[in-house]
Amino acid sequence: MTIGQKNKPFFVIVFSTIMLLSSVAIALPYQEAAAAPGTTCAGNINSVSSPIIGNLIVPNGATCTLSGPNVEIQGNVKVGKNANLICADSTITGNVVARGSDAITFINCTVQGNVTIANSNDVFINASTIDGKLTLRGNTEVVVLSSTIGGNATCARNVAQFFDGNTFLANNKNCTL
Repeated sequence: MTIGQKNKPFFVIVFSTIMLLSSVAIALPYQEAAAAPGTTCAGNINSVSSPIIGNLIVPNGATCTLSGPNVEIQGNVKVGKNANLICADSTITGNVVARGSDAITFINCTVQGNVTIANSNDVFINASTIDGKLTLRGNTEVVVLSSTIGGNATCARNVAQFFDGNTFLANNKNCTL
């Protein structure tokens, strides 16, 4: 056996280790950036602190109030379990998703994306505009008044629901009295 053959496996191991560590070092910053959660809201956001650029998260059990005029969330809103979202005189440019929340209230609120509320206690939407789809499933109480829904509206398995004076610009599946 010559010296070159003896060192070849060592060289292959060292080179492979260096390549592996280099790829991990390159991947780590990318993963951290992709996992950025957004802005957390457990209080009030008013026109002084607006706009919020990026996603907004309402943590489990917290209450977030968006109180305008001119409050703007430039991203999606995710509402945690047993949490509350109050959107008054405000705009959300993305989607709103709430699963297992306590209460979702929109009063003169504009959502430019979709709204999905499932397995939550109270949903109250009044004088608001939802440009995308509205999906309400398995909620305890749903009241939608004098609002405009631009996309398809789907309601299923809500315990009690009441709709009055709304404009549906697309298909309406079971979102009625």
